[in-house]
Amino acid sequence: MKVRPKRQPIKWPDGARIAITPCVAFETWPEDLGGPKTLQQENRRSFPRNALTKRNLAIITDREFGERVGIYRMLEIFESEKIQTSFFPTGITVHNYSEIFKEIAEQGHEVGTETWIHDYSYMKKRDQEKRDLKKTVEAVKQVIGKAPVGYLSTGVAPSASTAKSFWSWAIPIGWIRSIKRRPIRSKSKNKN
Repeated sequence: MKVRPKRQPIKWPDGARIAITPCVAFETWPEDLGGPKTLQQENRRSFPRNALTKRNLAIITDREFGERVGIYRMLEIFESEKIQTSFFPTGITVHNYSEIFKEIAEQGHEVGTETWIHDYSYMKKRDQEKRDLKKTVEAVKQVIGKAPVGYLSTGVAPSASTAKSFWSWAIPIGWIRSIKRRPIRSKSKNKN
């Protein structure tokens, strides 16, 4: 091979061949999810506009699985494998599932945030985006006792004013930072 890497390969501890960082987006979705007029990006094909059934229940149940089953399974796995990771919930999810988020923080996981509900910042005026972000930060502070440590824009698509919205209401500089990146090695004896 004539082309060579420009940097040395990463060497992980104990001869590990790969490192992963699980990141959990725990979100609550708008009521129009699965409907013909939703603005949500969906992994499944929507029904045609002239379909007699107007809401796609498969899309809705895909999204509701996390809060009914998935989050509990993930927390059990993280606890049994002694993995600490980062969570990015919507503010309404923190509000509605406060006991889960208290446990997440008690287990030593980082809590960042998205916006108040799973909608897109690029569809909002700056003042609405600011209100949503402030409401979300306050929800996290109220539930876990401290501000979120990072922000993940819904759909990984911030608006042109997202950064300005943060600074205009004086979020401490440390709040908008990269979430800690750390290699994860299972402490479990289970090799399956």
